[in-house]
Parts: sequence; structure tokens; C-alpha cells
Amino acid sequence: MENKKKRLIILSVIAGVLVFLMLLSSAIFRIKGVSVEYQTTLTMLSKEDLNLMIENSGIPVGKNIFFASLDDSIKQMERENPYIKINGIERKFPNSLVVLVSERVPVVRIEQNGYTYVLDSDLKILNIVKDGADGDYNAKTREKDLPIMTLSSEFSIVCSGLSVGDFIVNERVQYFVDSFYRGAVTSSREDASVAISLISIIERIDVSYARELERVRFDVTYKDNASLKTKIIGDTNLVDNIYKVIATVNYDITHDEVAYEEVNCTNGVLYAKEKSGGTP
Repeated sequence: MENKKKRLIILSVIAGVLVFLMLLSSAIFRIKGVSVEYQTTLTMLSKEDLNLMIENSGIPVGKNIFFASLDDSIKQMERENPYIKINGIERKFPNSLVVLVSERVPVVRIEQNGYTYVLDSDLKILNIVKDGADGDYNAKTREKDLPIMTLSSEFSIVCSGLSVGDFIVNERVQYFVDSFYRGAVTSSREDASVAISLISIIERIDVSYARELERVRFDVTYKDNASLKTKIIGDTNLVDNIYKVIATVNYDITHDEVAYEEVNCTNGVLYAKEKSGGTP
């Protein structure tokens, strides 16, 4: 009796496995449809861009949804258009995929060896423009309006040999760039056009190491306000400090009665030096 019960259990398990394998091999689970879910406002990308991205993605349509490898497809889609960021691909059973897409926002430009590299907050190269070839900038994304970032030798990066779509690997510099992005963009980060407008009030960001202070120093120059510069000492709470100086500059620009010659942010405290004749 006991042996008979064991045999029934074994046969049931085998039957279950066979049924499962038959289901896996069934056409029901073969990928038929691929759709896109936008996780940010489409400002720089069009639906046509995304449709073309899917067409050229190499997503294994027709293959079993359980076993389809999607990593190469993600890399191909991000390579197809550097402004596309794939946040993942969801499997929707039984036979469809949803590609989660957001737009990459250009943040700074780095000039090196006769070329200008347009970077986002992940240090992904979105465009490379040869000096003097201003027509190669992406007008739709206002790349030419982005601030130039210069780095002292302590934080230097090498861009030569890299192509559009490549990432520059430097955690410290990425922290600086991402902090400027998050500090300058005081509204919703979902709208890329608003983000670029806020970032673009900055003309230059000069990053150096103040040895006498043993701290990082950021000198920021603004457009349309040449007499106003801000200085941030130290990279602790950098996002908060950048938010403070940008907010001050925006207030300064829109109110003639407020004029600051220099804004210092040290240890998270904002100091403003009044211009001659100005009233803070």
C-alpha cells in the first residue's frame, strides 16, 4: 500500500512536469507584442523615435517569454538613441512585453582636445561636437545652451577614444554633475524642457581643489548676469547648497532691487555679499 502511494506521487509529479513543459513550449507563451510605457514627459523624443527603437531593438519576438534574454536588446535600444534610457522591460503574461522608457536630460558640456562632449547626470555621452561645428548640436535638446564644466587635475577625466552612447566612469565627477542637475532643477524632473531651461542659466562650472581649505571648490558663472558669480566650498550637502545659490540667483535676476555680488555656501549656510548700491 505504501509503495503504491509513492508510485502515485511520483507519477503525479512527472505528469505535472510534462504538462508544465508542454505549456512552456506552447505558442501561448511566444512573445507577440511589444509596447512602450513613458515614465517621463516626451519632450525630446517622438513616438516615431520610440517605434523605430523597438523595430531595431532585436527583441526576440516569437521566442518563449520565460526564456527570452533581453539584456542585449536594452543595450541596443539605448545605443540606437543616446537620449533614451531604458528602466527595464516587464513581462506581461502570457505573451507581451512592456519597455519602460524615460528621457535622458543633458546637463553639462566638457571641452577636450578640440571636441565638446555633451553629458547627462550619469556621464553618458549624448553628443560629440567638433569645435566650430555648432550646427552639430541638437537644437531640440538645446545642447548649445548647457554650461561648460571645467575640472582641475584632481578630478580630470579622459573623453578621447569614447563615442556617443558610451559612459565616462568617474564616480566623483558623476556626483558633481548629478548634484548640479538635482540642485538646479527645482521643479518636476519629469519635464526635460523645464529642466534644461533651469540648468541653462549657468554659463560655466569650474571645479577645483582648494588645498588651503582641503576642500572642493565650485565657481559658478551665470548668463545674462556677468557681474554675479557664486562660490560653493565643499561637496558635502552639495545638492542643497546648489539649490540655495540657484534660488538666490533666480530671485536676483527677476527682482532689480535685489543684487548680490557673491553668494557663498559653506557647510550648508548661505552668505550673500551685497553689491555696491544694492539692497539685499
